[in-house]
Amino acid sequence: PLSRSRSAVKRNGKLHNNIQLATVLGDHNEVLGLFAFCRDVTVMAEKSNQLKTVEEEVIKQKAELARYVTCIDYIMDKGTMRLASYSPVSHTLTIYRHIGEEQLNLTQTRCMTFVDNRYHRKAMHLLTHMDDCTNKVVDTDIKTTIRARGGLMLHLQLRLFPVTDKNGEVTEYFGIFQDISELKKSENLMMQETVKAQEIENTQNKFLRNMLKEIRMPLNIVVELAAQLQVKTPD
Repeated sequence: PLSRSRSAVKRNGKLHNNIQLATVLGDHNEVLGLFAFCRDVTVMAEKSNQLKTVEEEVIKQKAELARYVTCIDYIMDKGTMRLASYSPVSHTLTIYRHIGEEQLNLTQTRCMTFVDNRYHRKAMHLLTHMDDCTNKVVDTDIKTTIRARGGLMLHLQLRLFPVTDKNGEVTEYFGIFQDISELKKSENLMMQETVKAQEIENTQNKFLRNMLKEIRMPLNIVVELAAQLQVKTPD
């Protein structure tokens, strides 16, 4: 049997028909005629076209997503930023080298061993905040005992956003860690220079006050003597 498709124009679009032809044979296999069966497959054809359009859009979106992932991974490779997530259920902090590629998985106890003593209270408050599933953004900085580039103590800026389920309950926190050690070093140097400049200014002001005092006393004596001489001078 033969199978063919044909399109015919109708008022609101195209009409798709599937026509099947079969030969009718006689007793001696001679062709007596043709038998045709026609079926309207317009709905199937339209669904197929819609599915093809959706598949093309999905492929396009996947390519765009892959491009963004590649860009983010490149920034993470060349920069000082890492993606991170915290689970209030397992109480673990996960740091990612690339999207979907874990670099470290740290328990709370392990996290605290890397925190500078002066930041212990701040770090504990942060962990308690997330364990309580508070629906607020975590935005703070923590100094660690880890050495960064150049021997600096690693100083991290944390910005984690709460992730909620369909009921609005916080299930985890997700965001970024960024190395701000160089920035903190610059801020400390600037603060030290500011203190030095203030000390120099105070010294100069003190020197000027002393000089004015030393100059004012002789001048007062001279003025007083001049006044006395003026009084004693005859008309």
